[in-house]
Amino acid sequence: MGLRYISGYTDENVQTSVFNQVAPYTVVDAGWGYTGVKNLNLGFVLKNVFNTAPPFSNQGATFQQGYDPRYTDALGRALMAKLSYKFY
Repeated sequence: MGLRYISGYTDENVQTSVFNQVAPYTVVDAGWGYTGVKNLNLGFVLKNVFNTAPPFSNQGATFQQGYDPRYTDALGRALMAKLSYKFY
């Protein structure tokens, strides 16, 4: 189980007085691993369990608009799997 937290901050684009504060952002990840069979390693990770959207940002440093990819992830919920086996 993992928890990623970004506190709220003042947005980089200060030319506008609208949307100058970025809200805090919390993402929960969960993982599971299994090594019960000799030489086998199996794992799963579910990133962004609650499918939390990134907070709005008025940044202009990157081409992505509406959020700041330097601090948040717009991917949404994602499942990753790993399977490895050692032959010897």
